[in-house]
Parts: sequence; C-alpha cells; structure tokens
Amino acid sequence: MGATDSKLAFRKSVFQLFEEKNISSAADDFWSKFWTLPETANDVFSLVSVADIRRTRDTARGNLEILIDKVVRQMHAIVHDPKFPSEEHSALHLLNCCRVLTRVLPLLFEQGDDNWEKTFFWSQSSSASTNLPCRGDALLSLVIRCLFLTGFTLPSNLKLESQNINFVIWETGIGSSTPIGSFRDNESNRVEVLRLLLVLLSKSMYFPASQYLIKQNADRWLQSLVSSTEKRVVLCLLCSLLNTSCNYNPLTWGGASAAVVFNDTREQLVTLSIRTLALLLDAYSPASMQHLAESPLDDTLAIAEGASSVAKEWDLASQHNLFIYYMSKIHRAQDFQFLMDGFYRTLSYPLQGFNTYFPSSIKRNLCYYEMTTLCWKIIQINSRFRSYLVETERAYDLMVAVLHHAMENRLDPSQLGQVRVSCLVLQCLSLDRRFGDKINKVFEASSYTALPSSVQIDGVADFKGTYADFLILSLYKLIATTGGQLSILYPCFISIISNLAPYLKHISLASSTKLLSLFGSFSAPGFLLADSRNPVLAQYLLDTFTSVIRSHGSENVPLLYCIVQSNAKFERLNALDLADWTGQANPPPSPPTLETRDDGKGPVTRPSIAPGTGFVPTDAWLQEWRQQWPLDSILLWLEHLLPAIDGLDETRAQSVIKSYVTKQEHLPQIVHQFRPIPWSQAVVVGTRSAFWAHVYLTTPAATSPWQSTAIRLFQIKNSSAN
Repeated sequence: MGATDSKLAFRKSVFQLFEEKNISSAADDFWSKFWTLPETANDVFSLVSVADIRRTRDTARGNLEILIDKVVRQMHAIVHDPKFPSEEHSALHLLNCCRVLTRVLPLLFEQGDDNWEKTFFWSQSSSASTNLPCRGDALLSLVIRCLFLTGFTLPSNLKLESQNINFVIWETGIGSSTPIGSFRDNESNRVEVLRLLLVLLSKSMYFPASQYLIKQNADRWLQSLVSSTEKRVVLCLLCSLLNTSCNYNPLTWGGASAAVVFNDTREQLVTLSIRTLALLLDAYSPASMQHLAESPLDDTLAIAEGASSVAKEWDLASQHNLFIYYMSKIHRAQDFQFLMDGFYRTLSYPLQGFNTYFPSSIKRNLCYYEMTTLCWKIIQINSRFRSYLVETERAYDLMVAVLHHAMENRLDPSQLGQVRVSCLVLQCLSLDRRFGDKINKVFEASSYTALPSSVQIDGVADFKGTYADFLILSLYKLIATTGGQLSILYPCFISIISNLAPYLKHISLASSTKLLSLFGSFSAPGFLLADSRNPVLAQYLLDTFTSVIRSHGSENVPLLYCIVQSNAKFERLNALDLADWTGQANPPPSPPTLETRDDGKGPVTRPSIAPGTGFVPTDAWLQEWRQQWPLDSILLWLEHLLPAIDGLDETRAQSVIKSYVTKQEHLPQIVHQFRPIPWSQAVVVGTRSAFWAHVYLTTPAATSPWQSTAIRLFQIKNSSAN
C-alpha cells in the first residue's frame, strides 16, 4: 500500500468495523477494501491493531462475522476462478484474504467462547450461503487448496485443464523424484498460507495448561484436518512439508547475518513447514485425551504396566490421525536416508563452525527445536526408521548432535523445550536393543576432537571411551552443571541410562564414578524426602546397577568396584528412618550444591534440591518405595563380596570381583524394566506447551498473529532487558 491516501482509506474502514454496529453485508465496496487495499502483510498487521479487533469482537461482533464470511467467500471465488490470476481475482487479493484471517482469528480463539465458535464455524446451518458443510471445514479446505494453487503456490505451467488446483508434491524426496520448478513467489506465497494454517491449528495456545486435555476436544480445526482429509491430499501435504523440511541446507547461507537470514523466504518456509508437520504428527484422538485427563498425574504410574502397554497407548491415541498413519508406512531405505540426511544437515550445522577458520560465520538457525521435535516424532511413529538409524549406525551421529543442542541450551530457561525434546530422541533410541549393543563402540579420537569444547567431556580433548561413556558423562553434565534448573528432566536422563543398562560393556572408571556420584545425591535423605517423586531416581539407578551386574558384570569391573567402594551409600539408603528426617524434610533446607570430596578427580557436584513443595512423607509412602527399590539384592551381593576383598589393593580387588561375577555367585536377581516415554499428562501437555512457547518467542513481533493476545497455555514473562 504505497500511497498514503490508500492507507488512510484502509484505516478508516477498520474504524468503521467497531464504530458502525450493523454494516450491511451488501456493502461490497466497503468489504472489498480489506483484500484490495493492503499491499503487504505489514500493512495488515500495522493498520489492524489487536485493540481494533477486540473492540469489534466485543461491541460489533456481527461486523466481524460478516468480514469473515466475505473474506472466505472471496477466497472461494479466487481459488475457483478459471482465469486466476486476473485483475478481478489477483494473487494479491488472495494473499490479503489470508492476512486478514491470520490477523483476526487469534483474537476469536482468545475469547474462549466455545458455544459461539461451534455455532459460527461448525454448525451445518452456518454453510447456507456457501453451500459447503460448515464454515470451519470450508475454510480448512480452502487453505489446503491454496497450498496447491497453480499461479500462486505452484508454477502456472502445472495448471490442469479443468481446475486450478493440482495436488503435486512441492519438492523432490519422498514420493517424488521430479522437481516442479517452483519460483520465489511460489515459496513466498506458501509462507503466508502456512502462517494462516498454523493460526488455525493454534487454538490450544488459549487453553490453560490445567484444562488442555479436556478442552482439546473443542479444537475441531486440528481434529478435522488430521482425521477427515482425503487420502491424496494427506499424502501430498505430508510429503510436501516433509521434503521441504529435509531438503533445507543452512550451509547455503554461509556467513549471512541473523537479520538477513531471518527475512529469507526459504528459511521461513522451512520453519513453517516443520512446525505445521510437527503439530499434525502430535494430534491425538479426543477420546484418548479425555481418558488421559482422568488418569493419574504421576509419570511413574503411567509406565507401571511396561513398555508394550505404553506403546499400545500411544498407538491407540493416534489411531485416527491420517498423517501419523501414512508416516508410519514409510519403509524404503532411500527414504530413511533422505530423512536422516535432512535431520543431520540441520542439527549438525552449528558443529560445522568449529571446523572452519571463521567459526563466527556460523549463524544461529531458527529451526533446531522444530527439527529435533520432528525427528523425535518420526522415530516414535516409524519403528523401521529407528531400525534404520541403528543398523546403519547413523544413530551415533544423531546422538551427538542432539546432545550438543541439549548442552548448548541447558542454562537458558527459555530453551527447556529444546533440552527436553533432545532427550526424548535419546529415550526413544535407548529402547532399541541393537542401539544398546552398538553403543559400546569406541568413540574414535578423530570424531571426538572435531567436537566443540562445549560438548566435549569436561573440556578433555583426548577422551578415550565408548559412545556409552560419552552419553553417560554428557547426561551427568546436564545434571551437575545446571543447579537444579533441569530437575523436571532428571527422570528422562536416568531412564536413558537405565534402558541401556542390560547391554552396557566396558564402562569407564570416569563414567562409573559419575554414576555412583549421582546415586549418592539422589539417595540422600534430604533429596528423597523433598518430593513425592524423587525416590524414582534412586530406583532407576538401582535398576541400572543390578542390570549391569547381572548382564555383563565381568565386562564392567570398574563400575562394580565403584559400587563396592560406595557400599556406605547403599547402607545409608537401607537404614533410612523417616523419624530421623521428617523435621528436616518439610520443608527441606537448601543444601550446598557442591559436595566437596577430594577423590583425586575434583569436586563431585550434587544436584540442587528445590525448596519445600508442601509434601509430607509418611511411613506408608516410604514403605511403598522400599518395595520398588531392588536394594536387597545389591546388599546381599555386597555382603558376600566385601569380606573377600577386604585389605586388597585395587587391582587384586577387581580381580576378585571379576571372578565372583564370572562364577555367577550371589548375583542380583532382577527382571529389567524398560522405560519408554510415558503416555502421560506431563509429556503430552509439556511438549505441546513448550512447542507453542517456542513458536511464540521466535515469531517476529511485527507480523506475529499471537503477539499481545491472551495466551493461557504458558506464561509470558517480560525481562528487564526486553
């Protein structure tokens, strides 16, 4: 909108929306200004303020309803015009329709009026003027068709004889080997349409986290798209979004500044494609969400029935999601290679700067979080893809890349979601037996020295150990260097190690020392009694120790020696008496974060304990946990072993320990429990809220559909710096 007069005319039309209570639907000259006058997205967002929309919504809602009807009807006319693009129905007009809806809809979601939305968007009577099932379905259908509209989001030469819509895959990759020859304008238009689609799928941002699972049933936009879209459209959209995401190459931009890249159409398209696809793969049936809302809050109870039951719950929850269904059917090795190449190209990009003369030329990419999330969802959905990663040993590359992102973001509270989803990737991999077997491979020195110091083990340049050692020491670092900020993720960290325990071999002395250090901290009375869920960490570590002793004890003598040397920690846990600690546990004092014990390897870090939560431990509660701890078997093993090594030096003691486990004498008896990602409120709500928080924070404020709206799914804190 170059002319000042045009901007003033458009602004005057916005004022009329709330100043004139009943503007006639026949006033076409007035309504058409909303798609004919603006020239850019910035025009719409700067000249139609949040306050304007709220005022219209609250005092002249009828005008807003007519505006939506007029815009949707205009979109329908443009999309189905055989002469499109034309002067009457131009690409700019269609873009402005998308922009107006993108601006308005979040303020309608914000009001939380489910009855009005159900009546206006989803009732059959709402479609009388358009001869379509209902406004909601009509709008969704139009938005999807706009993504495959020739002369708009597709090249004009792909136009069919009878219609403008051509469901072809945007880029080569899965499902397509022939490029369609898209132009920059096509990609720019996809960005604006995907932004509108993302808005339609964002209603859950306005649900309080405590009501998310129940209110999710009212999110017809997401459910309708994933369960009612026809097969060819699902496949075409799925492959288009997936190929766009995985074809992205951040190295193309080299040393471009953040500002330049931020305005790059290609990167915007990739980011929106990954976000949209990740949301579509994270949609679950309303019935499963309702059932989950009525289930216990405790994750430890959610996985009590075992890994197979948890996997079944995830499968049942996603039964009616067509995008998940077709994603699970991908099976060709070349398709898996394409996926992994795409994931690794983006996730390993920050590592590339450390192999150049100009590390500062490596820009910060905006879609690490989204790409990690997409990777996690596909590993979880498609077991054959997980098998491919393990069998080809690409899982090593992925493990190092996601650990890097977890390490880089561990001290930034706003990046908790990145750390969480990185560890969810690792937890998925840890459930595969082949990954457990292969993780004992030695980490080659050339690969290790190429890593940045932030992800190296304590900055040691000559690390000698296995990938399992690297993983254990990295997870320890995430706990030990974050002062309790990641305490919500401790169960995930320890679950990864516990899942791998039956397969671990040749664990180094450094890793063994760190594991026993963690056990000492997590089994300390002050920590155990501070929160009802804290004892699960001691349980996971006890399971780890018993599994290692039982499965490959003779190949893990350094760990067994550390267990013997730390027998006092096990005795302390066994002797825990609630009467001696109750007064200190409610609320517990804040202990020092460092346990200064000079063992020749520096101070041992102890996880910080959060201040009192109001939890009051009871004898019954403690007894219930005692029954879950496999403590007796370890104590029995120690009871027989300690006298045999009393007075022996380290070398001779380790020889005796190896003899004991080789002879299978007094080994702990345990049926190892694998711990998958639980189908639980904490995971489902936590990952979705973290995802939307990330989207909110990284969307440019000038054209953010959600800026200054009443978000309820997460809290927005304004720092003094910004």
